[in-house]
Amino acid sequence: MILPSPELLLALGAFLLSLWCAVAVTGCRSHTARALKALEMSVTSLREERSQSTDKTVPDSGMAEPRVGIGETGRLHRSTRTRTLQLLRSGVSVESAAGTLAIPRKDIVLLSRVASILMR
Repeated sequence: MILPSPELLLALGAFLLSLWCAVAVTGCRSHTARALKALEMSVTSLREERSQSTDKTVPDSGMAEPRVGIGETGRLHRSTRTRTLQLLRSGVSVESAAGTLAIPRKDIVLLSRVASILMR
């Protein structure tokens, strides 16, 4: 009986092992692709549900709420600055001026500091 050489057996074993690995990787890829597709579909449906529920409760959900007295550049309008300085000069506290004009307190403090430096 003729026995095959050990190199031939080793090569045949390596070939079969690589073939098995290729099949396993292909199976894992298809499983992963299916799982990814299912995840994308669930995320899409959740987004649609959320947008529909948000549209029912808040009609302008995509728009940011405008800040009164503050322009698109993030600066105070001239009339708002003037009213703020008038209130501060009349003796109104920073907190009450912030509440009256609906402006953040830190903006009013900064404006009063700048005005006091410029008036020196």
